[in-house]
Amino acid sequence: MKRITKLIVLLTVALNCGFAQISIEYVKKTKTYGIKNVKTRQWLTQPVYKNISEVSSLSGEITAIRYYIANTGKKMFFILANGSTSISPQFDEIISSSNPELFVVKNKNVYCFFNPGSGILKGPGNFTSYNNPENNMNLYIIKKGEKYMMVDIKKQGVCSPEYDQIIGILSDSAFAVKKNNKCGVVNFSGDQKLDFIYDSIVFTSLRTIDEFIELRKDKKWGLADLSYKQIINCKYEIFDLKFLRNFSDSFPQKCFPAKLNSKWGMVSLTGQQIIPHEYDSVLDLRRDKRLTVVKNTKMGLIDLNNKILFPFLYDYFESENDNYVNESKEKNYFVCNKGANGKFKGQSLGMADSTGKILLPMNANSIPIFQTYNYRIPENFDKFDGRKDSTLVGYLWNIGGILKNEIQSTETFQESVFDEQGNERIDDVVRTFKVWTIKGGKTGIAGKDGKMIVPTVYDDMIFFFSRNDDRGDVRSSISNAPGIPSNNETDYLVNTSQPIIAKKDGKWGTIAWSGKEIIPCIYDSIFYEYTSSMLDANDSVFAARNYPKYFYKVYKNALHGYISTKGKILMPAEIERDVCDITISSIDSIVNPAYYPYHDHVTYTKILANNVKEKPYIICKQGYVHSPETGENETGPVTVEFNYIEKAKFSFQNNNTVQFMAPSKAEDVILLDKNLTPYLLSSLKGQLTISGNAKGVLGFDSILDKASGKRVFKEMYVRGSEEELFFIDHMFAKYDGKWYLQNITGVLLNNGQPFDSVEIVDKQKYKAWRQGKFIYYGYKYKGPFDREMDQEYPDKPFAERISCRNCKYTMKKYPRQTILEQFNAEGNQIRDSIIPYTFDIPVMQKGTYNIIDTTNKLLLKIWADEMILPPVNGYNFNMADSTSGIYDEKNFNKPGYPFFGTHKKSIALKYAQTWRLTTVQKQDVFIDGFTEVKIEGDNWVVKKKKKVLYYSIDGLKKVKKE
Repeated sequence: MKRITKLIVLLTVALNCGFAQISIEYVKKTKTYGIKNVKTRQWLTQPVYKNISEVSSLSGEITAIRYYIANTGKKMFFILANGSTSISPQFDEIISSSNPELFVVKNKNVYCFFNPGSGILKGPGNFTSYNNPENNMNLYIIKKGEKYMMVDIKKQGVCSPEYDQIIGILSDSAFAVKKNNKCGVVNFSGDQKLDFIYDSIVFTSLRTIDEFIELRKDKKWGLADLSYKQIINCKYEIFDLKFLRNFSDSFPQKCFPAKLNSKWGMVSLTGQQIIPHEYDSVLDLRRDKRLTVVKNTKMGLIDLNNKILFPFLYDYFESENDNYVNESKEKNYFVCNKGANGKFKGQSLGMADSTGKILLPMNANSIPIFQTYNYRIPENFDKFDGRKDSTLVGYLWNIGGILKNEIQSTETFQESVFDEQGNERIDDVVRTFKVWTIKGGKTGIAGKDGKMIVPTVYDDMIFFFSRNDDRGDVRSSISNAPGIPSNNETDYLVNTSQPIIAKKDGKWGTIAWSGKEIIPCIYDSIFYEYTSSMLDANDSVFAARNYPKYFYKVYKNALHGYISTKGKILMPAEIERDVCDITISSIDSIVNPAYYPYHDHVTYTKILANNVKEKPYIICKQGYVHSPETGENETGPVTVEFNYIEKAKFSFQNNNTVQFMAPSKAEDVILLDKNLTPYLLSSLKGQLTISGNAKGVLGFDSILDKASGKRVFKEMYVRGSEEELFFIDHMFAKYDGKWYLQNITGVLLNNGQPFDSVEIVDKQKYKAWRQGKFIYYGYKYKGPFDREMDQEYPDKPFAERISCRNCKYTMKKYPRQTILEQFNAEGNQIRDSIIPYTFDIPVMQKGTYNIIDTTNKLLLKIWADEMILPPVNGYNFNMADSTSGIYDEKNFNKPGYPFFGTHKKSIALKYAQTWRLTTVQKQDVFIDGFTEVKIEGDNWVVKKKKKVLYYSIDGLKKVKKE
């Protein structure tokens, strides 16, 4: 709203009584208020007042302004609703009442009731003080001189008789008063309800139906009900009516403690003695109607028939589960004796049975109670629907420690608060959350029979608590927040279906609630784990296969493993790192296009790594950064740092069974997805690596590492994040520098043949090297393994190509160049640099040759010592000259690849110094016995016994030459 230099309109009120619309307006210059006609903009009262407020009255459903109260700073007075300047009497103070037509006004420390329309009420006149009791807004207690009276402002100031003191309003028809130094009860007209014979009268309201009048006479107390009938004579030194709250409304004979002749007993509301007056004090009435009492300085327990339930042997005791409905009859008690200073000694609690016999010595500093939770009814403790309530398990027994109520967290928030004038202020409110913890000492568990289940030898324990609000399991340590249940003061009850995690001599293990040690305390740490399988752990199949739903992850010497809740070692603690989760499907997914990945042979697998060697990379790239000035994300330089696994020992874990799938540790692994795309687990060649989840593959863009001269990773990205990535269960694993084909369980395939390196070709074959030689194998091939080759050209498995074995060759360097992307400090590409390099190729000198088709099969039945091929697509493969070879420079510089599968054409092969002509398609038809072979045009020119013959290249037909 735009500020007006002279005036700011604060309030405009439309009247329903015929007056013009008026408003209270503020003059900024003088900082004063006045009342103005909104329509004519004329001042009805000049703006000379420090403050103006309206007084409303409710007429039907319309709120109308009846008066304004103006304040000059020293005096206050009323202004009519029409803004009339007719000024009422001035007062020091004007106070509103529950009646909108009536006000309490003050002048010279004298009060009176004032009606702006009719003036001062003459009935009560002037008075020196007043009070409006909270339980009746229409009645005021006023003081005139030394006397008090009641004023009913609803009846325009009708007054009661005068009294020495008005103690309080008991009801609309009666109130307690004092007259001639005695107390009684009268109605508004002064009629007596209780005679003026009492020294004091106290009205007590416990609940709606439990309202009483306590009477004191001659230093003794009695009781009257709300009909003003005395139900108990004034003979008791003191009594405590709060005990009545522990009885339900339907209880037949409520009673409360009363003291007579310096001894306490129990008295009913009819005055009948329930418990004799023979006790030093009555401390507590429990919900099961048992009394904690003190006799001869010793605490005991009795029922309402004065029968002793726990003997008077100890200075202090508490029962095991006082706050629960379904308490056992033969319960145990925690007992303690006081020290010389009158306070309980530390480490002094013990356990006794219901006869007072000591079961466990008084040496524990705290005894929190463990309950299992089933059902209870906190609203009505006298009714129970038959369902089982919480069941006692035992007691946490700590010796030498300290029970602390520590702050778990502190929360600060702002709260809106309104004062009596309706002004809002914002207060900072601090709220703390406290929990009970045990610090130090040795801890065990005592059974409900008073015998130790778990000896007090443990430094710490972690329990699983079930929240009764169905929030699931909550894990808590006795030495750390959120703490343990202490004497039923929290809403947590123990889950005994889960073992206890315990610490002893600095090492962790688990123990059963029977006291038996399940996992020995030999581990550095233990974590409670759920299955990470993608199967539903509650599924019947999951249960039928006996997969563990819960288990422990244990650490020892910085390595981890897994142990079942029953103590079975699922994986020994020899794992350095969990790399990621993957999904393995059957090898059938390769050959079966209709394979559905969610069949039973899907295995959810975790990749593990030991002896990890990492290499850090820091890159700088353009990204989004938060601008504190604009509050928006803006483009700017972003530094990304990550570690990449350069070397490790890999193995696999079945996520369903939480066990090793393969006992050996692989130095490296090549995983294959459904499309036979390879994924190397540790590589610096820019290949993709596995992500931390099964929903995608984590990849990196590569840059040139100047230190190593290799291309390394520049930027991470996720591939396949929209669809889950499945890997087949066949993979290549590296052991002792050799590669093996195996399945996910570690079983070696292909008769366990080792290779120096492997390359994935297609869904049927892979290419494997050994001692510089290679061969193509099927994934289910079992032998023989002696057909190994040295070279092939071109080096592309999707084309037909020449292969060579037992080769002798020399390497020849060919100059080449590459274009390298260059980036600035912000990761932006700034230019491309041309980098020269040499490419080494072999020049064949000696060996045997064959042809491989696109299915990776050899086309020639016999390996040839030499081979001459007719020119194809301009490529020349004449190897009659042993100094040339297939890697001729002319061929090397040509684009594309030749095609050798022209079965209509023929080929020249040399075996044992003899040449033959044959076709690739029909190798059983050949012409041999030649000593020389060459090509002229479309014909073969051969020499046989010094005779020159001609055969057509296409069809090997004999050709006559002129």
